[in-house]
Amino acid sequence: MNSQTCTLHEAAEILDLHYMTIYRYVRTGMLLASKENGTWVIEKEELEKLKNKAPAAVGRGNRDLSTRIEPLMNCLINGDQEGVWKIAESVRAAGCDVEDFCIDLLFPAMGSIGRGWAEGTFSIAAEHRASAIVPSLLGRLQATSAVRGRKRGLVIVGCPPTEEHGLVTSVLALLLRGRKFDVHDLGSNTPPVSFVEVCLDADRLVAVALSVSTAGSLEGLRDVTESLRRENINVPLVVGGSGLFGLTAESVGADHIMSDFRLGLDLIERLADG
Repeated sequence: MNSQTCTLHEAAEILDLHYMTIYRYVRTGMLLASKENGTWVIEKEELEKLKNKAPAAVGRGNRDLSTRIEPLMNCLINGDQEGVWKIAESVRAAGCDVEDFCIDLLFPAMGSIGRGWAEGTFSIAAEHRASAIVPSLLGRLQATSAVRGRKRGLVIVGCPPTEEHGLVTSVLALLLRGRKFDVHDLGSNTPPVSFVEVCLDADRLVAVALSVSTAGSLEGLRDVTESLRRENINVPLVVGGSGLFGLTAESVGADHIMSDFRLGLDLIERLADG
């Protein structure tokens, strides 16, 4: 490496952006880079080009995005579907990609609604109105953010038996597609036999990702992982969700725990890259 080039971390410092933002710019072709001895290298003149054309970032770690959490939450609990979409469009127009929108805005808003329901601030009807809007929102985001090019392999996502909260896997499916993966989303409360059948029919399978929100779904999770191993489906099993608090991947028959959304997406990318 010479004085005219830099690493991703150095580029992040120069542009005052998060490392993962620079990584996404490289992956999506927004920032040209090449690999030297397994390390991404960027010409500094490419950073200057990006500076001149990039809008002000509103993604991870930026206050501008956090100020939109409450307005989004209010639109969700009031069932204002078009209001939700207008917020999504406005932050994306300001430079926020779908991944940042989901992780840094949609999830915090839904989390606040969940806490409000638990504390009695919001009614169960308000929580249901909010949850009912999210699938159509994700569908619109996917329709307007399709990524072209050769896919990196297939990831199967879903929730085991008794797990009814499929929002996490729906978002995971959307963001994996944004990182150029094919995805089969089996949804909530999926029996082990369905996971087995889809895996056996899969081509270029990279990983299976499962989510559990409560400890009550752990037995179903173990049933799924045991069934997959029994059928010699030897791809990485990645698990995540609040129901795994304090547990190891091995204790539920998995290979990896996805403790953070971005780290989980990065992990699946590494698995695909071998």
